[in-house]
Amino acid sequence: MLMNHSKKNLFPTIEHIHVSDTNEKEVKKWFYQRGLPFGKNVFVSWDSENGAIVPWKILVKYFDSFYYAGSDDLTVIDESLNWALLFAHWDVIYFGTKQKFERTENMVD
Repeated sequence: MLMNHSKKNLFPTIEHIHVSDTNEKEVKKWFYQRGLPFGKNVFVSWDSENGAIVPWKILVKYFDSFYYAGSDDLTVIDESLNWALLFAHWDVIYFGTKQKFERTENMVD
């Protein structure tokens, strides 16, 4: 978990966004601002037995089909292990990164 205090140095930069029924566009913009390439495959995991590999672009476009606020936890990483997303069941998405994070306003292909 990104917020685990015993591993607080795992990701020096952690940002978050609250998810609601009315802010889908804001959440998608927040994803775009992470600067991750849309064609990059990411690993998604709901628990120790259920996961998938999908392009980042698909996760961004259909995030509300992968994650149901209020009930699901979802972890997302890529093979670099330089960043992670935690979709928490308390309606918050956390983004942690090992690298210096520079927000971008442009979508990255």
